Amino acid sequence: TSEDDIFVQVSALNPNSINAIASPSLIQSDESSVLTANPPGYEYIWSPEEGLNQTTGQSVIASPAESTIYNVQVIDEDCIYDASVELRVLDFTCGPPNVYVPNAFSPNGDEENDVLFVRANFVTDMKLQIFNRWGELVFESTKLSDGWDGTYKGKDADPAVFVYHLTVVCEDGQEYFEKGNITLLR
Repeated sequence: TSEDDIFVQVSALNPNSINAIASPSLIQSDESSVLTANPPGYEYIWSPEEGLNQTTGQSVIASPAESTIYNVQVIDEDCIYDASVELRVLDFTCGPPNVYVPNAFSPNGDEENDVLFVRANFVTDMKLQIFNRWGELVFESTKLSDGWDGTYKGKDADPAVFVYHLTVVCEDGQEYFEKGNITLLR
């Protein structure tokens, strides 16, 4: 017969309760997010340190230049647990490919490309003007949800090439202007 003793250290911290969150989880390149580790009441070490206002504490402020996965160690007196959170940084251009105007559409009633819409992300203000070949304004809109159905003065416009002017203001205050041609097909 032999005997042996073994010491088993049990942590009071439930590993299933450990997580890290970013609020918000998607920011623009000049914004910040608050990273918070749970549960409260322990020691915390955050990494990588780039973009953080501090590397310790339950909540830290992150201002990274690019999307980053932040790791946090939650430490109680007996164990160390890890959690991570991804903070996505949106570095967008106020213009293509985030602002797009199709160069042709076919308002012929087949429910495919019957209405011309400006496609855009992160736009707060917009002004679209469409002119015919004589310079007459045939359509104007200030809403992304309003598209041109190919009519002018209540009648179907003839197939032709039209000129458009588009001005947008994006969420970060950037402005973008574009002009081009749209072909109306029947």
